[in-house]
Amino acid sequence: MEHPSDDASRGAVGTSSAIGPAEPAEPAAPPPAHRPHRLHIDNRIWTGSQRRAALWIEILHGWGLEPLAMLGCAVAQDFAGDQFGLLNPPREDLETLFGVTTFTLGLYGDVRELVERQTVQGNVVLLALDGYYLSDAPALYRVAHGSVTVGIDSLDRSRGIASYYRRGVRYELRGSDYEGAFGAAEQEGFDEALLREAECVSRVAPPTAAQALPGQAAALLSRHLARRPVRSPIEAFGAVFDAALDRRLIEDIGYRHAFVYATLHQLGGNFELLGALLEWMARHQLKPPREALLACRTLASEALVFEMRLLRANSRGRADRCLDVLGKLQRAYARLIEALLARFGTA
Repeated sequence: MEHPSDDASRGAVGTSSAIGPAEPAEPAAPPPAHRPHRLHIDNRIWTGSQRRAALWIEILHGWGLEPLAMLGCAVAQDFAGDQFGLLNPPREDLETLFGVTTFTLGLYGDVRELVERQTVQGNVVLLALDGYYLSDAPALYRVAHGSVTVGIDSLDRSRGIASYYRRGVRYELRGSDYEGAFGAAEQEGFDEALLREAECVSRVAPPTAAQALPGQAAALLSRHLARRPVRSPIEAFGAVFDAALDRRLIEDIGYRHAFVYATLHQLGGNFELLGALLEWMARHQLKPPREALLACRTLASEALVFEMRLLRANSRGRADRCLDVLGKLQRAYARLIEALLARFGTA
């Protein structure tokens, strides 16, 4: 399920009436050569929740690698008191599976020149651009300024074109949008600190051979299973949920959507991706427990039920504690961990 706000809509500043023209010269369009990974084509429940993971999925897929192998870290998701953790593959997993590493790229002078130099070497630059110039960021495009992280895999200064990954799609940036996104933040109200540093993704070693990849993914899943939270994250969320049902959740629509994105979106999207890993492992004869697959589906679908009920009740000025749904989520999580420990646990 797509969240109605964009990457930086909560932190956006300014409006189009004060900071620039309303119409772009050329809108971004997906370059025709790239076909998204099947995770971004299939009919999934949560399509816009795990944005960092979505970036990695398409970057790796664009290099001809299988990103499903990296999703074992999802089993270690925790609840941090007011939100579920984002799925962000550990650097060591990326290097083990794909021979990929990241480093911080300092930005100075002409940002386009620095990015072009990296992409010519085959690297991808994870960079925060101004969503005001990104037509695939509808909450911000030509409306407000705000930071949106993209993965730039190609930039041609001579032609004034850059291609980038975002939300499971590869787009092209050109014309006034290209100039604005990489410009010196001349528009009033935009924070110039946005373009200070970036993260560069580089292939430094050969990837794990295709035939060995499922086994390596299973080993990493086992490692992440061993470091799972001591307390069930669903139980931890349930313990604070009643206190979260305050007037802000009922009266402030912006806060309400931010709350469900930080909690139920992250929960549902995380375990939907873990389920995708288990399905992939099953196709490679690693025999993940069927009970674990079913539990992942329940966690993804019941998180959506929870969200819909919560939003509906709050929009009508009521509070819904959703105790029955919380119970289903807690039981599904317990079944998932029990099944995975039986198959992938270590002594």
